[in-house]
Amino acid sequence: MPEDLEGSHDKVRVLILGVGNRLLGDDGAGSYFAEALSSMNIPEWMRVVDGGIGGIELLEEIEDCGILFVVDSLSPEEGKPGDVRVYRVDRSSVDREILLKHLISSGSHGVTTEVLIAAAVAMGKLPETYVVGIVPSSIDLREGLSPEVKMAFPKVLDVITRILRDKKLDIDLDIGSFLKKIDELC
Repeated sequence: MPEDLEGSHDKVRVLILGVGNRLLGDDGAGSYFAEALSSMNIPEWMRVVDGGIGGIELLEEIEDCGILFVVDSLSPEEGKPGDVRVYRVDRSSVDREILLKHLISSGSHGVTTEVLIAAAVAMGKLPETYVVGIVPSSIDLREGLSPEVKMAFPKVLDVITRILRDKKLDIDLDIGSFLKKIDELC
């Protein structure tokens, strides 16, 4: 493991946090992704969490990691259904004041990815963070994922794998087993 990610053996160094509401179709993409990935043989330095619709308590999950990947659905306006976008979070560009006011007004349950990140920045707990988002086809009241979003999962996995390889962290997963698990889940 590279020096910059070494630390206490009881700390997770890489966290993949999937978020989203499975009752709203493609909005649940991150949640389904995390559940499928957590069933795989992942390295000991990695942890996968299905954050669901989460809340501010997800801060506890991210505070001890060195690198955070948040897998989430994006706004439909950000591209075509199934497009994958990667954003590296720049702590200095996070408007903590506006987002924390939103957190206070909306309560601690079901916070957005943006509010969670802003809260982590405000508390000084945000690690190196990437948001890997999938453009949804449909965010309607229904369970399961659209074919476009399911077909985006290998690209999401590839993006995460490439970023980790650049940091000298190799992850070798059986993509066939991963896709089979996705099909079982939705």
